[in-house]
Amino acid sequence: MTTASGHTSAIRAKKVIGTAVKNSAGQKIGQVEDIVLDKESNNIIFAVVGFGGFLGMNEKFHPVPWSALLERLGLPRAGVPVIGIVSRLAGQKGFALVGEVVPDLLRRHGFQLVVLGSGESRFEELFGQLAATFPRQVGFHRGFSNDLAHLIEAGADMFLMPSRYEPCGLNQMYSLRYGTIPIVHKTGGLADTVELWDPHDRTGTGVVFDHFTGDGLRWAIEAALALYRDRAAWRQLIENGMARNTSWDVQGKLYEELYRRLTQGR
Repeated sequence: MTTASGHTSAIRAKKVIGTAVKNSAGQKIGQVEDIVLDKESNNIIFAVVGFGGFLGMNEKFHPVPWSALLERLGLPRAGVPVIGIVSRLAGQKGFALVGEVVPDLLRRHGFQLVVLGSGESRFEELFGQLAATFPRQVGFHRGFSNDLAHLIEAGADMFLMPSRYEPCGLNQMYSLRYGTIPIVHKTGGLADTVELWDPHDRTGTGVVFDHFTGDGLRWAIEAALALYRDRAAWRQLIENGMARNTSWDVQGKLYEELYRRLTQGR
């Protein structure tokens, strides 16, 4: 079998199709609908999960992605929410707020935090210190790894993007597709692509905070953790996000309509 990406040793792993995909609380959030593995390495070449989400190329297949993620970063399976970060470590990305509030939140709420990135030394030191202080809760990989980036998106329960400003942003859209709930500051492309959860009409795709302050970030993380404990609401939030289509199939038509209106007005 040869795939579109050129793999000739690929096999369709029928025995794992239908396997449940769960979050770190053991809640089923979907199932493997189709998967192609490299028969020698057991790496994922392509997988469709749940409501149309995707696992990335070259990830080791594991029916519970969060478990593989924790193993990769040397963290125990604690059955608690996992928050992920994949980012350039820069002031623009809001990590000063993380340093301000996350240590206390880790102590009080016991969640796990997995971080992949590099950049300004002050933020590399911040996450390194968090990993040293909370060795069972925080995993930090300094640098970049494409397969680990995908694994964090697939295995985390929530994805944190507290950017001061963000012209576009991609990871929040990856997160929606993976069924990983984005926690974002209401700015730029993050505001355009993530809608605050409304418990009354059960709409929304994530947790959005308005004020770029420590209190704003604290509220957002605690709101996400509270939502996580509400199984029905959490499942609906995941479904809402995975159903969101931010592809060019949709966005291209919006641009076409804009250009049509502009040319008609000449």
